[in-house]
Amino acid sequence: MSILPTVLILLLLLGGIIALQIFLSSKSRRWPGLILPGLSLFNSLLISFSLVSYNALFSGTVHLSAALGSCVIPFLLMNIPTLILVAIFFACRENCKKKREFEKMSVQDLE
Repeated sequence: MSILPTVLILLLLLGGIIALQIFLSSKSRRWPGLILPGLSLFNSLLISFSLVSYNALFSGTVHLSAALGSCVIPFLLMNIPTLILVAIFFACRENCKKKREFEKMSVQDLE
């Protein structure tokens, strides 16, 4: 069984998510560009809380230090896509801001 089709599908999915983030971040309103980072943050929180509850269920007791220790590293790792999506958002917003300023200068030059 070849791994190439799976890798190709994952790369296409990743490219589609990045293209969607760029499209949503380039809108005139800023809220659509925050949808994917918000979903990614929600996903990481859900996984972290699931790990804490799983540990509490099978260990019988919940210690704060053990709960924090078992969810901090997965939380940080799961937020790498969130940080990438937020970076794309700010890069696109900066580009849109420069474009709007250029249009304003062009209108002022015509007057």
